[in-house]
Amino acid sequence: MVNSAYSYYLSNYVGREVSKYDTHKKSELRQVYNNIVKVNKNSSLYKIADNDDVQKYAIDIKEAARAITNITSELSENDGTDAGFAKKKATSSDNSVISARFVGKNEENQIEEISVGVEQLATPQINKGNYIEENEILLADGTYSFDFKIGEYTYEFQFNVNTDDTNRTIQDKLTRLINRSSIGAKAEVDSDGTGKSAIKISSEATGVLNFEGSIFKITSNEKSNSSDAVAYLGLNKIEQEPQNAKFTVNGLEKTSSSNTFTIAKQYMVNLNGVSGGEEVTIGLKPDFDAVIDNVTELVDKYNALVDLAQEQIGESYESEKLYRDIRGITNVYKNSLDSAGFMVGDDGRISVQESLLIQAANEGTLTDNLDKLSSFKKTLMNKAASISVNPMEYVDKKLISYKNPIRNFNSPYMTSVYSGLMFNGYV
Repeated sequence: MVNSAYSYYLSNYVGREVSKYDTHKKSELRQVYNNIVKVNKNSSLYKIADNDDVQKYAIDIKEAARAITNITSELSENDGTDAGFAKKKATSSDNSVISARFVGKNEENQIEEISVGVEQLATPQINKGNYIEENEILLADGTYSFDFKIGEYTYEFQFNVNTDDTNRTIQDKLTRLINRSSIGAKAEVDSDGTGKSAIKISSEATGVLNFEGSIFKITSNEKSNSSDAVAYLGLNKIEQEPQNAKFTVNGLEKTSSSNTFTIAKQYMVNLNGVSGGEEVTIGLKPDFDAVIDNVTELVDKYNALVDLAQEQIGESYESEKLYRDIRGITNVYKNSLDSAGFMVGDDGRISVQESLLIQAANEGTLTDNLDKLSSFKKTLMNKAASISVNPMEYVDKKLISYKNPIRNFNSPYMTSVYSGLMFNGYV
C-alpha cells in the first residue's frame, strides 16, 4: 500500500515546480504540527479503505490544496485587499520624452505622481578624425602605437602599416581593433561621399564625472614612429563634448551623467528627448495584463480542486464532502462574484469574463471587482489550509471507535499511520 502511494506521488508530483511558499520558518512548521495534533485530539479512530484509488485521491487532494495555498499566499503578500491582484505599472504622459518603469517595493501604498521636465539629454563623447583620401596613404611602413585613456585605465593600441595598405585599410584595421577590445568605446569609419573618410569614436558612457571634462583621451606615445599617426588620422579631435542630463523633478533642478536613473526609489526612468519647457507626468496605473494573469491562475487552481471533487460524487459520503464544502464557499460568494465578472456555474466552476473586467477598468471600478474576488480568495485560502492539514477527512473510511469524551488526550502520530507521506511538502 505504501509503495504504491509513493510511486504515484513520485510519478505525478515530484517533477513539478517548487514554490517559495513550500518552504517555511520554524514557527510556521510548529503551527502546522499543532494544527495536526489539534485535529487528531478530537478525531475518532478510522480505518482507511485499502485500495489504490483512495490513496491516489488523498494525494491529489493534498496537492490540489497545496497549489491553492501557494497561489493565494502569493496574492496575499501585500496588505491591501486587491494589492495581490492589481499589480501596477508606471505610466508616462509622453513616452517620447520619458519612459518609466515601477521599481518600488510598496505598491500598495499611495504613490504620488511626479512631474519631470527635461532640458537636455546626457550625451557621449564623440571624436571624429580627419577626412583623408581613402586610396592614398602618407604613413610610412612600420609599427605605430597610441594610448587610449578611458576612466581610470589606459590602454595601448598597436598596429602595423604595410606596403599595400591605404588610408581606408588602416582606418578599418583600427576600428576593428578598438571594437574588439571592449573598453567602453565604439569606432566606425565615416565616409563623406567624395572618396574621403574619417574614424569616428564614441564613448558608451554619457555625461561628465569628477569634473574631468572628457570621458576618454587619445594620445601618441614614445613608442610611435617619427610620423605621428594620432595627428595624421585625427584620433584626438573631439567633435562632441560629453554633457550631463539636465531636468527638473517637481520643479527642483537635477543633473545626471546618465539618461537612465531612479526617482524617489520608485521609478526607473529613461530620458528619450527634451520636453521644450513642458512637464511630463509619471504615475501608476493597474497593469491589466498582470491582473488577468493573476486572476486566471487563482481560478484555474480552484477549478482543478472542483474537478477533483466531482470525480468522487456517488462514491461515498466522505468523498462527496469535499465537493459540498467547496460549493458551500461559492454559494456564499456567488452573487458578488457574478457581478464582478467571475461567473459561478451550476457545477461550481468559475469562469473569468474578461469583457466585464475590461469594462470595469475603463469605468474605474476594477478595484471594487477585485475586492469581491479577494474576499473569496481569503475564505478559499483558509479552506485549503484546513484540507492540507487533514486530507483524510475526504476519503472513504470506516469508523472504528469514538474518542473518550471524558478523558481525551493528544495522539500526535496518528496521522502518520495513514497520511504521513502527504505532509512532506512542509519538510
